[in-house]
Amino acid sequence: MEVVTDSAILAVKAIFSAYSGYSKGRFVDTDRAIREEVRRRGVMLSNHLDNIHDTAHESRHRNARRESEKVNEICQKIQNDAQYGSSRTPHSGHEGIGKMNKKSIKELVKHDLSTLEKLVKCTKKVNEIFDSQSKNPEETEVILGLRELTQMCTGARNHFLERNMIIDGLTKR
Repeated sequence: MEVVTDSAILAVKAIFSAYSGYSKGRFVDTDRAIREEVRRRGVMLSNHLDNIHDTAHESRHRNARRESEKVNEICQKIQNDAQYGSSRTPHSGHEGIGKMNKKSIKELVKHDLSTLEKLVKCTKKVNEIFDSQSKNPEETEVILGLRELTQMCTGARNHFLERNMIIDGLTKR
């Protein structure tokens, strides 16, 4: 497995080691910070995809343009999921907040870090696609890269959504 040394992930790791991030009284703040970072990463992915979309449009690559639109829709969903949390309001309110034991909190921290790592990999992939698009005018390679990115972003979104199960005490499927 590749070691991810992204500054955001390192910052989150430092925060969690400095204090027990999801301790009582700090849960809402930590939850909000994690959700904001996930949302921010979704915005970054959308911005990169806009560039790929525009280049595909200028090159008259309709299929690549459509694929980039599909991935961008997933990124928009990631942003919405992160912004509204499980309560569908900007200020997430989980009923299980006060009931989490140390083991569940530890699992939640690992899960959040894993989510951020998945989003970092998505960002790296979108950058690879953009680089290949600028170096090689062939549409097929871009489409294949965008389809792979679609899978990666969908996986990251689904992984992020699983955190609600941990918060609600449903640690096993």
